[in-house]
Order: sequence, then C-alpha cells, then structure tokens
Amino acid sequence: GRRYWTPYTQISAGIYGHTCGIRADNSRAECWGYNYWGQSTASPNLPYTQISAGLYHTCGIRAGTSLAECWGRNNDGQTTVPPDVEYTQISAGSGHTCGIRADTSLAECWGSNSSGGHNYHGQTTVSPNVPYTQI
Repeated sequence: GRRYWTPYTQISAGIYGHTCGIRADNSRAECWGYNYWGQSTASPNLPYTQISAGLYHTCGIRAGTSLAECWGRNNDGQTTVPPDVEYTQISAGSGHTCGIRADTSLAECWGSNSSGGHNYHGQTTVSPNVPYTQI
C-alpha cells in the first residue's frame, strides 16, 4: 500500500521512548510513543514555534504568545512554567526544564536541581547575567 508522511518543521526525541514534532502544515505539536505520564499528549489545536521532549515530560513555546507550556510528569516541578514569561528557546531535561527569556536572553530553569541521587547537581543553576542564543 501507499504510505503518507507528515512533514515537520522541528522534531525532538525524548529520553525514554517518546518523540514530538511540530507539523509543517499547521504548526501543531504531534507526539507519539510512551505516554504513561501524558508526555505524548500535547494540547490539541494549538500552534507552537519550538518543542522539546525530556524524560517524562515535554515542553513547547506557543506561537503568537511565546509563552512556554509543558505537559507530562511533574514530580520535580519540571512542568511548572514561570507565568507570563516569553521564551525564545526551551529545553526539557530529566527532572528539569530550561528556557531563554525573550526579554533578557538570560537562561532560566525550573524543576529538580539534582538527578535522582546520581550526584549530578546544579541542573537548574544558571550563570547569572550571561545571555544565551540557544539552550
């Protein structure tokens, strides 16, 4: 049979079996794969400019508002986005998320500051007053 493929403008593979992309035809997020925590359940009918799949959560930047939105597991506050902050980039990690603020180009992170007792500390600790273009 004939197979049809969906074109995407961006794609992000998560750490534990889920992937998300932004559709080229309507800028909506589409996710597939592991969804136990809801990390593959994007808001329907909302356009995004960027998306990032983490361990058990996913985050995107909404088109039109540049506000970040996250979904999935929130055991460490990794999906609790600072309100009313516009972002240019976002990156979902294991138990944390980081974004670049549109107003200052400074990185801002939220969620866990450690990684499951593996002694990886400082995941949400950002260098102060250092502007970034990508994260």
